[in-house]
Amino acid sequence: MSRLEFNALELINGVRIRGGISEGEFLIILGRNGSGKSLFLKTLAGLIPARSGSVMLDGAPLSEALLKRRKAGLVGLFSYVPQSFQTGFPLTVRETVILGRARGVFGRRGHSERSNARAAGGSSGDACAENDVDSILKRLGIWHLRDSYTDRISGGELALVSLARALMQGGRFLVLDEPEANLDVSKKAEFYRLIRGLMRTDRGCGQICEYVDDDGENSVDNTVKPVNNIVDKNADKGKESLPGIVFVTHDPLFALNLGDYPGFIGAFLRNGEFREFPARELTAGILEGIYATPAEIRVSDTGIRYPVFSELLGSLA
Repeated sequence: MSRLEFNALELINGVRIRGGISEGEFLIILGRNGSGKSLFLKTLAGLIPARSGSVMLDGAPLSEALLKRRKAGLVGLFSYVPQSFQTGFPLTVRETVILGRARGVFGRRGHSERSNARAAGGSSGDACAENDVDSILKRLGIWHLRDSYTDRISGGELALVSLARALMQGGRFLVLDEPEANLDVSKKAEFYRLIRGLMRTDRGCGQICEYVDDDGENSVDNTVKPVNNIVDKNADKGKESLPGIVFVTHDPLFALNLGDYPGFIGAFLRNGEFREFPARELTAGILEGIYATPAEIRVSDTGIRYPVFSELLGSLA
């Protein structure tokens, strides 16, 4: 099981990050606009240099660990879902998602991946990739859009396409940079269910490709099918662990309701400090420290915790 550690990582805005995340855990990043949330993700990905400190993967500097993984032909470390997603040129939904299997800056398709794909019965993995795309699209409820061009679907649908392509990347850590920010209420609820569902099952068996039939193609299936046919050499006896999920969001609702999930909060506080702590310790006082406005946490009749910000309510009075 891989683990990322942030050792006094100083961002270019001066904020120091201390903490970490292992596979199978949530790290929910909360903070105001301009506090450093997206800057942290870009520093983690190596797109922006840090002032000082380091990111470690299993005790080794991240840059060295990534180089070793690439030389060994291992699956990429990060799968990334951006705030806004554009393909840059016309592609169908299916074509866009399958491109996730083509490794870019976060990894490459290596020897072990090709070998596992051939063992699964595909020609250099082509058959497995095709089946994986079909399974992911049906799982996310967008199978009916498979032949639609991405410039002709809604923003909410495009956010799910972006998530689908990230799942095709098969990284050990799924990084989400506010992808739900522009979704309506129903789509946001759907997105939250999907993200929670990723922590409930295996990510794949590495031995077979499962094809899902067309029944219920327009419904969201929260039962995760084996969709990633890549086996990391570090995985225990071929069984893959669950991904670590780094989720940057403006909405603390998700963070307040992790329940029995292994989750942590990374809070960019208004005083310029960063704190990481167990999700169960997220309080109204901490929310006030993040958003610089009085807050309280209420509980619905169904047991859902939700935040109330008095300044927001006062603006409507």
